[in-house]
Amino acid sequence: MLSKREREVLSRAHLSNKEIGSQMNLSPKTIERYFADMFAKTHTSRRVDLFIFALWKKLVSIIRWRGLIIEITARVIGTYEE
Repeated sequence: MLSKREREVLSRAHLSNKEIGSQMNLSPKTIERYFADMFAKTHTSRRVDLFIFALWKKLVSIIRWRGLIIEITARVIGTYEE
């Protein structure tokens, strides 16, 4: 459903488009397009809904987020790790 690259972008959903783009060497507009495509594929309209959908489908895993959880991994085959 979501490509490997889309899952990589999604695993950084807690960051701004500019921050994601900087980490992945892509423009913020490209990141915006990835999110738009993922919203269309999953019939969602907000990052939080997209992220919940991805958790439900086991496309991403939370290790830590924000204060308590600061790392999210995208599943490719097994778990994607940088």
